[in-house]
Amino acid sequence: MELTLKQINKCKNALAILANTRGLRSTVAYFIAKNIKEIDKELETYNETRDKILKDKANKNDDGDPAILQDEHGNSYYDLTDEKKKEFNEEIEAIENEKVEISIKKITLNDIENAGLSPLELDSLEFMIDTDEEEEQ
Repeated sequence: MELTLKQINKCKNALAILANTRGLRSTVAYFIAKNIKEIDKELETYNETRDKILKDKANKNDDGDPAILQDEHGNSYYDLTDEKKKEFNEEIEAIENEKVEISIKKITLNDIENAGLSPLELDSLEFMIDTDEEEEQ
């Protein structure tokens, strides 16, 4: 199946909920686990690329390393100029719109009805939900 990295990134939260849902049939749980594994592989490459671009765009400290700042909550982030942030966002958007081939196991809405997913979470999983089987019932 061909998906954009944006689609893959968008479904992470819903998959985390499904991964922790008890009472799923064994085959459904297996399919979800397989899908998570496939998606994690793509996201690992995406995150490595994203981090590399951030380090490249960041202002450098005296040692030539990317400068890291902290916000008021103690969260660390790379120091980027507004121009470099814009360049970074444009590059990431282009990457996120790239399509990748990924092997996805289909499930049905009936398979996951007790997971309590929101409409937005269900929408993010649309690519892995087989609606043809639902319409037959």
